[in-house]
Amino acid sequence: MFKMFLILIENIWSLLCSVFISVFALFGLDIEPDETRNHLFFACPYSYTLWLQVIGTLLRPPPSPDWNEIVARIMARSVGSLQSILLRLAFQVSIYYLWKERNERRHGQPAKHVAQLARFIEKTIRQRIMSTKYYEKQKLKGLMQCWFSARQP
Repeated sequence: MFKMFLILIENIWSLLCSVFISVFALFGLDIEPDETRNHLFFACPYSYTLWLQVIGTLLRPPPSPDWNEIVARIMARSVGSLQSILLRLAFQVSIYYLWKERNERRHGQPAKHVAQLARFIEKTIRQRIMSTKYYEKQKLKGLMQCWFSARQP
């Protein structure tokens, strides 16, 4: 399921880039050269700082800002089952909010501070955990506790 999500992101990114470049060229506009998938997720200092803030202690040692390394470490499942679930969820929610932030900036909205965006992401993750009724499922018992323990400094 997660692999399909990554393939989908890759395909959508390729399609969007080719469409946007074509449309922008029609209007004589250039696309920003550093607006690549790797830059937006997580080579950019803003997104990398956000990612480190969101994952807390779920992934130790902290990952480099390289997309391929982050994906490989998440896919490796070198952490426990609950941590793996939380890492994948944090990854998906972070990508959603980073893309949303990028679009808002492109349309003239003021930039959000990293801490503010991290709070949105963390709240979304907590809401998603609660919606799974984790406390009723043996496999997911301790999911919220694992999330909160990763939030501790």
